[in-house]
Amino acid sequence: MLYFSDFCFDTQHQVLYQRGDVVSLSVNQVKLLSLFLEQPTKILSKDDILSSVWPRKVLSDQVVFQTISQLRVVVGEGAIKTFPKRGYQWQLAISDAPVNEHHPQHQSNNSLAHNKVAYWLSALAVMFVTSAYLWMTVKEQPQAPVTTQGNQQFANWYVIPFATRASTLPQPTLDVLNTQLKQTMTEVETSSSDSNSGLTGAWRFFASPFMERKKYLSANNPNGVLLSGVVYSYQHAQQQTPYFILEYLAQGSQRQWRGYVHVQSLSQVEELLYQALEPVLLSDFFNEPSESAATAELATLIARYPEHLALLQQLIERQIEQTEYDIADAQIEKLSTLAVAQQQPVYVAYAHWLRGKLLLELEQHQLAMQQFEQTQSLLAEIDLLALQSEVSQSQIDVAGVSSDFAQIQSHLFRGASHARLANRPMQEIRAYTLLSIKAAKLKLYKERYDYLKQAELLIDDYQLDDSHRMLTDYHWALFAEQKEEKLRHYQSVLRRPVTLDNFWVFFSVTEKLLSYAIEEQQWATAQSLALGITEPARQAYLLTKIHLAKHQPRLAIQQAERAFNLARTQGIDWIGLEMALTLLELLQDDSDAAQVTLSKRYISNTAKSWWLKRHQQRLQQVGVTVNSY
Repeated sequence: MLYFSDFCFDTQHQVLYQRGDVVSLSVNQVKLLSLFLEQPTKILSKDDILSSVWPRKVLSDQVVFQTISQLRVVVGEGAIKTFPKRGYQWQLAISDAPVNEHHPQHQSNNSLAHNKVAYWLSALAVMFVTSAYLWMTVKEQPQAPVTTQGNQQFANWYVIPFATRASTLPQPTLDVLNTQLKQTMTEVETSSSDSNSGLTGAWRFFASPFMERKKYLSANNPNGVLLSGVVYSYQHAQQQTPYFILEYLAQGSQRQWRGYVHVQSLSQVEELLYQALEPVLLSDFFNEPSESAATAELATLIARYPEHLALLQQLIERQIEQTEYDIADAQIEKLSTLAVAQQQPVYVAYAHWLRGKLLLELEQHQLAMQQFEQTQSLLAEIDLLALQSEVSQSQIDVAGVSSDFAQIQSHLFRGASHARLANRPMQEIRAYTLLSIKAAKLKLYKERYDYLKQAELLIDDYQLDDSHRMLTDYHWALFAEQKEEKLRHYQSVLRRPVTLDNFWVFFSVTEKLLSYAIEEQQWATAQSLALGITEPARQAYLLTKIHLAKHQPRLAIQQAERAFNLARTQGIDWIGLEMALTLLELLQDDSDAAQVTLSKRYISNTAKSWWLKRHQQRLQQVGVTVNSY
């Protein structure tokens, strides 16, 4: 946290507070503020600001002037001093400790209206700058490539020796590759006593990357990255020698990076691996706390590495998730063309898989299934069973539309079989938990219990850590008919280790327990549960629910606005939408026309059709017309 005047800037989540309230800033305003706070004594030239805030664009100096003017409206005219023909310098004293009694976690009851003008001006500024961009010519600036090989580049990287189950790959050859990696990164020594089931080293890392990183990288390496990989081989009848595929996985503090390298000779693997990792070596991708910031980081990287297949793949997946369908469609075509040109069959198949996911989002189920089947066919040709298992689980999303349980079983049994052969226990366990949930939805009660028990048996067989039991505990709670039994399973969930993968389960259970506490008017328990979620947007969302239940509209508005602004900044659309609708319900007396306008605009630009249909009645009551399409 950095404190100045009556403001507090959360450097981790890139959020600005004023006397406890979230200040709404655009992404570029946040970047500019962060730049000033990082270098408060330096006079930043316009070129310094342009290269830091808009690194991929050629824009006029007017954009810098406009953004600084907008920031001054929020933090005060005296915060940023202009030095004619030289640049701009930060003027306010900055401290690591609060300069007064206020703190972002302690909301001031009388500060609700204080920032309305700033919010409204910020919103107008965002719309003005966005419109201006449409009239500007954007050009990519050429940048020198990063030299990746060398200890300095991988100073904070750690490697678990790569593994293989390929009979065509002699162990001495794999040992040579691991020795080469050891010269660049710090090797992590794993214990063969971790498991007696053969799930050791790289295999255990792939099964539980977050927990393995936590185990081997101590608190002294909060930004360290743990890397490992698995080498596969395949050989067609007409081939004289096998081809090799390296699947690599890098786990950082906030997210992971996975990719594939296809080679004819293992002597190529090391060089191509370094090329594959090059974009993220000097980026903040692994440690960005906000998913929207991570997406922006990928977009920045793709401008520097326009033909990088793993970058394209990850960016497309995020674009589909964020409903940027037209952009994703064009990028998929680019990925497919590049994958063919670079002779990377894994990404040729991946392009079909992504197109299937896109078609599924567009509710083109038959076309989506055709793409998934094409993906399976291409992956079968290169014997990549682990990825085939994942595609099988996509296919049930299509089968589930028609409630065809026999077809669902067929896809998931095939996925479980592929996962077992590929030594991927989590995918095998996931197949059975999905079977359990699908059976429950179709009221097949015996099957739902049988498959859930099978998933638990697999966790025991592979001797996986307790973080993997959180999901099965959650499913037992969902299936329980008595409240006491549900509560018992929910409490089991809260005792499990929380990871990046299962945090959604932890939060969902926290929200359910909070709802129970509200029903019984156990306000202290509800408050404790809400504050137990340290992620600011979700915490504010839960606090809003408490204030609504206690009939405290002013406090509810205060927390809802905080959650809404944080969610917009961090790209958490479901919270942003729920809070936008809640604010419209709370502000029907038009007491805050600016917030009403922002909320309606956000819903219009963000909500998917299924969300609009689900909330149609509430939307109509606040004057939002839902398109019947």
